[in-house]
Amino acid sequence: MKTKLLFTFYFFTLFCAAQAPITSYYPVNGAVYKVVSSSSPLDHSPSGANAIWNFTTLAQIGTSTDSNLTPTGDELTTYPNTTTNTVTTTTVGITVSESKIYSKDIAGEISITGLFNPQIELNFATDNALVGTFPLNYGYSNTDNIAGTFTSGTFSGGVAGTINASVDAYGTLTLNIDGAGETSYQVTRLKSIQHITMSYGIFGNIGTIDQTLYYYYINGVPNSPIFRTSSTLVNVPLQGINNQTYLQLEKYDIPLGVTQSSNSLTSLTLFPNPTQDKLNIIAEHIAIQQITISDMSGRIVLHKVGAVETLSLGDLQKGIYNATIVTASGTKTQKIIKN
Repeated sequence: MKTKLLFTFYFFTLFCAAQAPITSYYPVNGAVYKVVSSSSPLDHSPSGANAIWNFTTLAQIGTSTDSNLTPTGDELTTYPNTTTNTVTTTTVGITVSESKIYSKDIAGEISITGLFNPQIELNFATDNALVGTFPLNYGYSNTDNIAGTFTSGTFSGGVAGTINASVDAYGTLTLNIDGAGETSYQVTRLKSIQHITMSYGIFGNIGTIDQTLYYYYINGVPNSPIFRTSSTLVNVPLQGINNQTYLQLEKYDIPLGVTQSSNSLTSLTLFPNPTQDKLNIIAEHIAIQQITISDMSGRIVLHKVGAVETLSLGDLQKGIYNATIVTASGTKTQKIIKN
C-alpha cells in the first residue's frame, strides 16, 4: 500500500459567466493555467454581493492544461453513461502529473461519474455527484449524495458522502503574480465543498477526504475561470496520512474576450482597426508574451507566442474578433474588426 496519497485532482471544474447565467460546465479545450504558490494564506471568506478578494502575493511554480476528450470504450464500461473525460495535465519542475474528471451531460444536467489520478480512482457509479442543471445563476446552491468505490494500488473499497455546489459571491478579484503588477477583474465565484468517507473491508471507515474548491469567473466570459483553488484535507491513518492538507492554486493564462483594468496596459495599442489584413501591436515598455485572436463565440482562430509586433488577418472571415494580449504586466483584450 502506498504510504501517502496526493489528492491533487479536482472533484469537478465548473465554468460560468459571472452574474449572467452559468451557461457551460466544460473548460476551453487547451486552456493553459499558471500553477502558483502564495507567500501568505489566501482569504476566501468574503461572500455575497460586491465582495473584494486580494491575492497579490503569488509566484508561478508551474503550468497546467485542460482538455475535453470523448471517453473510450473501456472508460464507458468503468464509468457508465459518461459523455466527457476532462483531462488536466500539470507540470511543476520536472514532475508531470495527469488527473481525469469523468462526467455526463443529460439535457444540461451535469453529474460527475468518476475521478482518476495516479494515486487513487474514485468511481461514483452507485450515485453520481450532481452538479446542477445548466444554466446556473448567482444564488444557486445544491447538495447531493455521492456513493461508489475507490481503488488505490492493490486496495479497493467503498466511498460515500456529499457534494455542495453554490454560486455564492460576486465582486472584484485582484491578482499579482511574480510582482508583475496588480490586475483586477469583475468576477462571480463558484464554491464547492465535498465530504467523502472511505471504507475498506473489515476495517470499516478508514478515513475521510474533505475538499473545498473556489472558482472565480470573469463577468460575461463563459468557460475557464480566471483563478481557481483546491484545498484538500486528507485523513487516512491506515495509510499514514493524518489530517494533511494539499493545496493547488491556478491562474488562467489566456482569458478570452476579457477586458480588465491595469494601468500599465494603457499604452498597448492595436492598429489599424478596422483592418483588412495587417494588425500592428505597439507596446511601450511592455513585454508581450502571447496574443490570441478569437471569434465572438470564443473559438480561437489565431495564436502567436512571443514578442509579436504584427499579425496577418488576411485569412480570417470578415467580422468582429477579440484580440487578447498577454504581457508581463497583465492581460488586455480589445475588439477588432476585420473588413
